[in-house]
Amino acid sequence: MVVLQVVPEESSRGGALLEECQAAVGGVVVNTGSEGAFGVPVLASAAARFAYHFEDRATQGASRAVELADGLVAAQRDFTNTDEEAADGARALGELSHRFGSGHSSGTVVDRDTGRVVSYRGLTS
Repeated sequence: MVVLQVVPEESSRGGALLEECQAAVGGVVVNTGSEGAFGVPVLASAAARFAYHFEDRATQGASRAVELADGLVAAQRDFTNTDEEAADGARALGELSHRFGSGHSSGTVVDRDTGRVVSYRGLTS
């Protein structure tokens, strides 16, 4: 059995951290310098290319942070919906077991893959 425990507060905090990251990294502007600072035009050009490369990476990182935050919000919404659907299903099963008998169930089902008849007996309340 797999048990997944989702703590909404932790997901919310993760989303807030991603938003902080996006705000911090998204505003990065690199000063590329000038020929006056570096002295040689070739060196100034190389420094500018280097700076633009990392400015671009900062922009990509900020964009990725936004995507992750959006994904985290969507996952939290899906976890909540799934949890509510499971609870509704469990309540419905509980109501049916009380309505149709002593809380025990038994019967047979056909395994679709093998065609074999399988019998079961269980306690549903």
